[in-house]
Amino acid sequence: MNVQVGNLVVLGASYLIVHIISSYFEKKTDESTGLSIDFIHYMLLGYFSSSLWMLIIVLTVLYELFKYNFVTFIKHGIMKVLTGKFAGLITGMLLHYKFPMRINLLKMLRRATLEL
Repeated sequence: MNVQVGNLVVLGASYLIVHIISSYFEKKTDESTGLSIDFIHYMLLGYFSSSLWMLIIVLTVLYELFKYNFVTFIKHGIMKVLTGKFAGLITGMLLHYKFPMRINLLKMLRRATLEL
């Protein structure tokens, strides 16, 4: 498996776990907290899976369309929802361009679980 695809899977799964846990424990959602979590998540995606940026954008738009229905998504404002995420993605890609490292998160996760 390609290293960046493995990184995408690990970061996507960790985001879903964090999102499910935070939505379970928080009755009120705070837009600023959600935006900062999304920014950090997409910055990590941009850094660890920088060559898959087009796939990340397509999956993000599909996820947001699934999360909201299409009419609510248009009313809520497409750019309002996606701006923080895409800013994080671009920031991560720029960081990867400036400080390139090839890190295999899936391999690190497997090694960490074997040591337990």
